[in-house]
Amino acid sequence: MGNALVQKWLAFVFDGEIVTQEFLDALKSIEAESWDDALVKSFCPPGAEPNPNHLCYPVTGGAASVGHVTSDRILYPLPTGVVEYPFTMVLTTGGSATAQTGRVVSAETLQYPGNPTVTFGRGQYTSRP
Repeated sequence: MGNALVQKWLAFVFDGEIVTQEFLDALKSIEAESWDDALVKSFCPPGAEPNPNHLCYPVTGGAASVGHVTSDRILYPLPTGVVEYPFTMVLTTGGSATAQTGRVVSAETLQYPGNPTVTFGRGQYTSRP
């Protein structure tokens, strides 16, 4: 799915790439739009020259420390504005301990029409109409 927040959530839930506090920091930054702060941008991406296509967020407890939320703000944009969008999926494990498949419920998730199918698993995230 072309949404940086969903990608970050997948990395948290399925891959264990980030810890709870890091996910909460990213979520807070997306909600408050602190990723757009000039100081945060000056440190993004971490350990490299600033790049306007990358988006980062302040990390709790780290002086001048940022986390990386997306390296492509066009392909994986951040949701912006204070708008709540319900998001509902029906997922099943299908007997797999590391993957889930299902559909976005478009009747409750209007921003994804057509009940697209989704597959989540370690290192793989796909969606199709």
